[in-house]
Formats: sequence, C-alpha cells, structure tokens
Amino acid sequence: METWPKTPVDIDLNELCFGCGKNNPIGLKLDFKREGKTARAEFTPTEFYQGWAEIVHGGIICSLLDEAMAYAAMFEGMHCITAKMETRIKRPARVGELLIITSSVTKRSRKLIETKASITLKNGTPVAEGKSSQFVVKSEPEKRQAKGGHEKPKMERSLVLIKPDAMQRGLAGTILARLEKGEMKLVGLKMLHLDEALAKRHYAVHQAKPFFSNLVSYITSAPIIAAVFEGENTIQTIRDKMGSTDPAEAKPGTIRGDFGLDIERNSVHSSDSVETAEEEVKLFFPEEEILSY
Repeated sequence: METWPKTPVDIDLNELCFGCGKNNPIGLKLDFKREGKTARAEFTPTEFYQGWAEIVHGGIICSLLDEAMAYAAMFEGMHCITAKMETRIKRPARVGELLIITSSVTKRSRKLIETKASITLKNGTPVAEGKSSQFVVKSEPEKRQAKGGHEKPKMERSLVLIKPDAMQRGLAGTILARLEKGEMKLVGLKMLHLDEALAKRHYAVHQAKPFFSNLVSYITSAPIIAAVFEGENTIQTIRDKMGSTDPAEAKPGTIRGDFGLDIERNSVHSSDSVETAEEEVKLFFPEEEILSY
C-alpha cells in the first residue's frame, strides 16, 4: 500500500496555462490532431503535475478532458464556452505514463453542442472520461484543419461599373480610390461607351420588368468605366462600400449615400453574387485583360 501525505501538494491551476504558465518551466503543451471526427493528443505528465506521491493531480486530468472537448468543438468550426461538465477518474494516472486523450462532438445545434472525451493509457486501460455541454459563441464558416489552422478563404472577383451620372460629375477617380482601400486588388480596368446590344445582355435579368428600357437608355447615354476587383469576400465588401440601391436609403459614407442622385442614377453597379460576377466579368473582360500582380 502506498503512503499518502496528510496534506496535498498545492498547485494553483490558474498558473497552469496550457504551455505558458509563469511558474511552469515545462509547459502543458498539447498538440491535438484531427483523426476523422476525433481530436487526439498524447501527453506524458512530469513531476510538476503530481498531486500526492507520484499520482497526477486530479485537476490536471480534468483540465486535459476540458481542453480535449474544446478542441473537438474547434475542429467542427465552433468556439464555445462550457456550460456543464462531468468527469470521472477511473484510475489514477502516474507521473511518466503516456496518456492518450481523445474527444469528439456527440450532438450539435446552432446554440449548443455536446462533447465527450476520454483518457487512456497506451495499452487502452481507461484513466478518465468526461462529457460536457457547451454554448456556441462563434461558428466559423471555414472549419479548422487537423493542425488547428484554417482553410484558405476562396478569392472572389466582382465587376464594378461607374455609371454615366458619376462620370459626368468627375467622380470616377474618387470612387475607384474608395474601392481600392483595403485588401482588394484592381485587376481589370477600361473605359467604354456601351452599345444597346451589350447593355441588354448586361441587364437581361430585368428584361421582363417595366423599367428595363430606362436602364438600357441610361447606361448607354454616356461613357462608363468597367473594373474588376479581386480579393477575399470581395463581393460583399464592395456592396457594403456602395450602400443601398436607393441613395435615399444608403448610409452616409457609402458611395451611393454620398454621390447617388436617385434609384436609377445611383452612380455605381457591382455584382451581387459569385455566380453573377463570373458571368458579368466574362461579358466585359476577356481573360487576357485580367491581370495578376
């Protein structure tokens, strides 16, 4: 039988930050990997993490389970706060023993997820298990990859037209300058006078609407500038900068809010979706006119 000290060894769990506690020269560094739908890591506790004799402090075991369940949520693309957690230690873990830690999501909804985790020895002997309910704080559109990174967001292109009313008032340079601020690149640019055939193809989606002829007449009334911008989330970024279609409803500081005259003469056009952008860019720019740098 082992002899246990009468008083436990004091360990401040607040100092046991994962990998960087100020009183933690070793660091509790866990390199979780994704294996299918499971988060998995290995950890060999040192004497720094022992409670009594050579037994690993129970708080460390609970922290390992909690961290594993947090990674399982992150691998599903979610940041969460633990609402409820239950743990059960089945066997004391000893200093120097290799611990295998695994976790997975068992149930999920928009606001709440449930996870489970287990710790075993290399030979499969169970050490501890836990389960938790977690509130979803943030759900990421791009799921974390196996090493905790993120998939690279897809690049988008958007067509922008500076319309006749803006051209006639000398606003082309100002509008382009506003759009260029940020992470987007200007990769195509030309000045042209639309003919009726091209205008009708551009506005084909509105062909059955009563204002179709007015759209065609207006866009062909004077030269315009066509531009292509490229970057991450470009379509929504440009539309946010442009503001509402009706200048009367557009916020101050947006292009239409500052320069638009009315719902027809609203100074600019931009693509409203990835699919629309692909068609519009092809309509105005052959691929060789799109430049990369």
